[in-house]
Amino acid sequence: MSTPVPVTLVTGFLGAGKTTLLNHLLRAEAARRFVIIENEYGDLGLDGDLLGTEGDLLFELTDGCVCCSVRDDFLEVLDGLVERAGTFDHVVIETTGLASPGPVMRAFDRPSTRGVLELAGVVAVVDASQLEESLDDSDTCAEQIACADLLVVNKVDRVSEATLARTRRRLADMNPLATVTCTTHGKADPSVVLAGYGRVLSHTHDAHSHAHHDHGHGHDHGEPEPYVDDHTHDEQIQSVSVEAEGVVDIEALDLWLGQIVRRRERQMLRMKGIIATEGGGRFVFHAVRRTIDVRPVDAESGPANMNRVVFIGRNLEPDALRAGFAACMEAQAT
Repeated sequence: MSTPVPVTLVTGFLGAGKTTLLNHLLRAEAARRFVIIENEYGDLGLDGDLLGTEGDLLFELTDGCVCCSVRDDFLEVLDGLVERAGTFDHVVIETTGLASPGPVMRAFDRPSTRGVLELAGVVAVVDASQLEESLDDSDTCAEQIACADLLVVNKVDRVSEATLARTRRRLADMNPLATVTCTTHGKADPSVVLAGYGRVLSHTHDAHSHAHHDHGHGHDHGEPEPYVDDHTHDEQIQSVSVEAEGVVDIEALDLWLGQIVRRRERQMLRMKGIIATEGGGRFVFHAVRRTIDVRPVDAESGPANMNRVVFIGRNLEPDALRAGFAACMEAQAT
């Protein structure tokens, strides 16, 4: 019997740095044939644009979490990969920041998947500068940490040694059995991230039954159960997508984004966008609560004058957000 293809599940709350970590893995392990399954909460697939996946197979699942009763399109992708086994070396699944790991983990206990694709490890990316806020914002963050084999504590350059020590103690209290690695810009050791944490090497889920993951996600190896889960999302959290052709006034955008995070720091959880500026420049911005990063796009990201932005938060006003972004484009035209 051939060895199952390892699958690494990458989780982490909004803005922790999951896509940054994934890009690092793809660059560092260029000889490995990856399949990437990318899930985004909004209806625009921005992360796929930001991944350097040349030579790798990319599947994008947008407009919701794969954890919600384990979506049919996710299961269809897995079934398709079973049929193509032998043409790739490793599968990496990046979930949305609001996804519960448990239902996705159980998808690999289906008879149709077992023995061909096997869950090697669950990785949770943690923002060292935002851990307590993320835990306050959603129970999902705690669940992601509790289910992890590996905790990648990212953005350690933004915190003091004392804060980092407190963060590590907090994580140890929540999941004392997880391996912990600290990093900046997602540059974790690929051999650690892609390792088999007592899963692939056992060649059977029954041998260990994920004993160190007793977090309310018990295994039931019957076929129907992987599709059913009692996980629910905070109904107030929503996404708003904006897609517009043209160029943006970068100064107006910076001012507007600043106003948003100051006025709605407890509502706007995450912003991400690819923007076009005068002269053909393209930038990606990431915002987590009151922290905003802007940098040049370093991957193929679609048409040069297309802007794509996703906002995630509570009680958002879609019309006001779209009007505000349009005003940043109008400022450039004047």
